Amino acid sequence: MKSSWRLPVDRVTILVAATTFPLLVLTLLMVFLPSSHFVIHSPELSTAIESLCTLIALGAFYLCYIRSRVTNELRLLLLALAFLILGLYNLVVALLVPGMGSRWNITPDLLTYFWLSARLASALLLIASLWAGSRTVSRRKGGIGVAAVFSVVILLTVLFFNMDVSGLPRLLSPSGWDLVREGRPPEILGDITTLSGAYQTVISACFLVAGIGYLVLYHRERRPFWGWLSVSFVAAFFTQVNFLLYPSIYPSDVVTGDFLRLFSRIVLFLGTYAEVTYSYRRLEERNRELKALQEISILGMGSSDVKKILEGITAIIERVIDAEKVVMLFPDEATQELVAEGPVVGLNDDQGARLRIPLAEEDCLACEIFRGGKVAFSNDINDVRIVPRFREMLDIRTVMIAPLRTATNTIGVIKVINRREGDFSDEHVRLLSIISSRAAMVIENARLRDELEASAVIAERTRLAREIHDGLAQNLGYLNLKLPQVVGLVENDTGKALEELGSMRQIVQESLTEARQAIVDLQAPVSNKDFLETVSEYAREFTRATDVSVNIVSEQNATKLKPFARAEMSRIVQEALNNIRRHAEASRVDISFQQLNGNLRVEIKDDGRGFWTEEIFSGENRRNFGVRSMTGRAKHLGGTLDIRSKPGEGTAVLVEIPLEKGDE
Repeated sequence: MKSSWRLPVDRVTILVAATTFPLLVLTLLMVFLPSSHFVIHSPELSTAIESLCTLIALGAFYLCYIRSRVTNELRLLLLALAFLILGLYNLVVALLVPGMGSRWNITPDLLTYFWLSARLASALLLIASLWAGSRTVSRRKGGIGVAAVFSVVILLTVLFFNMDVSGLPRLLSPSGWDLVREGRPPEILGDITTLSGAYQTVISACFLVAGIGYLVLYHRERRPFWGWLSVSFVAAFFTQVNFLLYPSIYPSDVVTGDFLRLFSRIVLFLGTYAEVTYSYRRLEERNRELKALQEISILGMGSSDVKKILEGITAIIERVIDAEKVVMLFPDEATQELVAEGPVVGLNDDQGARLRIPLAEEDCLACEIFRGGKVAFSNDINDVRIVPRFREMLDIRTVMIAPLRTATNTIGVIKVINRREGDFSDEHVRLLSIISSRAAMVIENARLRDELEASAVIAERTRLAREIHDGLAQNLGYLNLKLPQVVGLVENDTGKALEELGSMRQIVQESLTEARQAIVDLQAPVSNKDFLETVSEYAREFTRATDVSVNIVSEQNATKLKPFARAEMSRIVQEALNNIRRHAEASRVDISFQQLNGNLRVEIKDDGRGFWTEEIFSGENRRNFGVRSMTGRAKHLGGTLDIRSKPGEGTAVLVEIPLEKGDE
């Protein structure tokens, strides 16, 4: 990504100076050499200039107004109103005035008052736009402002064209107007009244202040439009000075000031073009940013492989920042160093392996950023914070480093390197800051998923180990002890041997049932199934394995759970059924679901032999592990688990969780 739309500061300053100097020379020349001022009698040229000025001013109005609607900037709205007044004035002059030339011969001050009033109003709005600063305005107020200005301009135009100005103070002496009617310029300031001079001086000063103000604003914000406005307003200042020295009221005459005014509007047109280009490129940049962030987010959702995610992030940074080298450094707790991890861009394996930076190193930009700094860049090849051995190894001319910071800590840094000196800017810093924040979140989430998956695997292995130990292993151990005894009985007591073989066969069948149930337990609930449907599948499998009937009763919508809650509750029901199969000797199981006081309540009840509930907490009892597992899952969902049982009265397992934890 390149910031080609940004004009360097010196170029704008030079442009303002290049405009000021020749216009100042021209003004001085007209003061000391009046013959240099010219008058061209050409109604067609006059109309063409007015029309062009109208189009440019109204175009600038439209641009500023639309931009103000998007950004709610008060400054843009005030600029839009200023350009609207200028555009409407030019439109009136271009369309209405040429047909009323005889009236201007009689009351020439009328058009001058109209012209000066429009210029003064727009100049004051320009000053107000500088005052606006970063203030905002609602769309409704902006629309009302534009409508009000438009209405006032139209109303004043009608009044001006129908009013008697004979009582108003004169703006030029009678002899001065005679000279103007003859196509000759009046004497400089000699035939201009004090009111006219003051009027035009105020307008000139406003344009000059606006020009200087927008030049300062450009230096501060680097927005191209402000730079072009500065040049345009400086040209408008000299235009007003020219009209102060040589007044002109006839629409059919074209004087030096008209060409200066046209030059000012052309610069304004270039400014509007620059603003459109600026906005379009900013939009493109934002689209690239959003696309990059979306791609990084998709990386996090599509995979938990940290290495693959790091590879994708470095590739995205390489493309978006236009970087030659991209590497991610993470702390090595054992060596207290920042080391390269995952794929790197632009570095070979040897360079990546040698890129190890001690965290305790003082003059080190990467360590400084990791210890709590913000995104920073260095375009100075002699920057002492760039470790010399790495500058030579990586051929660093310019470097940018961003922290990979999560909500709680910094997990690493991103290092972007180019051989092109002075290649990074504040815009690159802003972009890398956004990308690094999202990247840190995705990397941290992937690591947490790895840890959770590892923990889940360990927990499941522990559960399976306990199940095998309590079931299959003990049964196989029992068979191993009985088998030699049966072999000895075959020769001495055949009847007893057959009896023992029958018992051993029953143990084998139970072991097969245990193995089949273990396989079912390993099958996680399907995430897109309803909780009731999942439990129904478990119930059918339980009935096939034990010939024990299962009755399920559920209230409407009581089993609509989110995937995580559905998985945890399914495991609880599954474990309860396993305990019934192993220990209860039941003939019937009832499972009910109901909503109660904002909670989901699940009850698994059997008619088996029951037990004293105190027994399940004894170390020798085989149900201890399963009960702890069910209780832990219920607590994880913010709920509770209760077991009610007595010998000969069956067992009921009650689970209750808040619906806000599981309601879909």
